[in-house]
Amino acid sequence: MKCEYNRDGDAYRSPWSNKYFPESEASPDAAFPSSDLLQLESKFNEIFVRYANAYFDQGSTITSVYLFDTTVAGFGGCFLIKKQIQGGGVKIGTWDSIHVASVDLEKHDGKARYSVTTTVFLKMISSNQASYGNLEIAGNLTRRREDTVPMDPRLKSSNSDEFHISNIGRLIEANESEIRQEMDAIYINKTKQIMNTGRLKEEYMTRDEKINFHNELAAAVSGLKKL
Repeated sequence: MKCEYNRDGDAYRSPWSNKYFPESEASPDAAFPSSDLLQLESKFNEIFVRYANAYFDQGSTITSVYLFDTTVAGFGGCFLIKKQIQGGGVKIGTWDSIHVASVDLEKHDGKARYSVTTTVFLKMISSNQASYGNLEIAGNLTRRREDTVPMDPRLKSSNSDEFHISNIGRLIEANESEIRQEMDAIYINKTKQIMNTGRLKEEYMTRDEKINFHNELAAAVSGLKKL
């Protein structure tokens, strides 16, 4: 997937081939991850596909991971998930996750300092003329987590990849799970509540709710007449 973290001008680097496309649009000094980081990036991409398939249906989910060197000891990364659905009354639904991670290994007394900022964009367009008509939901949420984890001085470079994968993956999963729960509470359930209180059908309101709704409506109309 294209993003600012794999972009050079009008060209974008593929995490699978480590080449920019279109190649003619990339500058001579286009950024590439170091060899060790490229190896870790490849492992992240393989694992992130399995992570996305565990939380989203397979087939229509796209993932990309891009790592980059930083000026301090450590590295940065961008983890992307794009999920699209259609059918069952949904014209189009998209879930876009953007996880930006930073790893600082400098002057922390043998500890690795992790930071992950997650932003999720949700959009759904649905239509059911017999029930609720046309419906469009769109919004985004951002969450950030940090953690400092002691590194075993005996940890070899060949094992440090798994160490970073485990710690970053844990923060990504925690952020996305929290956002998923809040999205459900804020956008889905709240929308249902608003729609239900706006209809006077038996399946939507109890008798007391209908009476309260009529009273509130009558008070609002009376207030307008006084203006």
